[in-house]
Amino acid sequence: MYWSIDYETNELKSKVVLTSVKPEDIPGFLITKEPPKKKSGYAIIYNHDKAVWEQIKDNRGIAGYVNGTPYTHKDLSPLPKNFTEDKPPMSEKDVMAHVRMTRNSLLDQSDYFMLDDVFNNLSSEQADDLQSYRQALRDFPATIENVTDIENIEYPEKPGFL
Repeated sequence: MYWSIDYETNELKSKVVLTSVKPEDIPGFLITKEPPKKKSGYAIIYNHDKAVWEQIKDNRGIAGYVNGTPYTHKDLSPLPKNFTEDKPPMSEKDVMAHVRMTRNSLLDQSDYFMLDDVFNNLSSEQADDLQSYRQALRDFPATIENVTDIENIEYPEKPGFL
């Protein structure tokens, strides 16, 4: 019985059955020593220097941040020193850019109701509510201070008919 390993990472790939093969003809990517049972969240690799199987933490696919930059780990190496799964706080400049982008989208969503054919068919209460809402959106970025959490920003309330 033999076990094949990945040529580059030495990671266990599969069990291989070979018949009538001389030990000197066994290629280096086939290991005769049986690997341990795999633990969840770990990869089994063969350490040629020590001639042993080792289980190492498998961090492939783990997503997070390194120095504030989005990062996804792609190999069996340890996670970088500055890796964190915590999303870094946004700068005030980035928060305000997000607020303006969201506000502009909300204004765009109500633009249709400002067309003469539509606006003129609104009740006077609806027209007043729409104009007040749109003015509140235009004024909105100037009304927030020291915001770093975009999840808790409360935008002006849409009129019910929108």
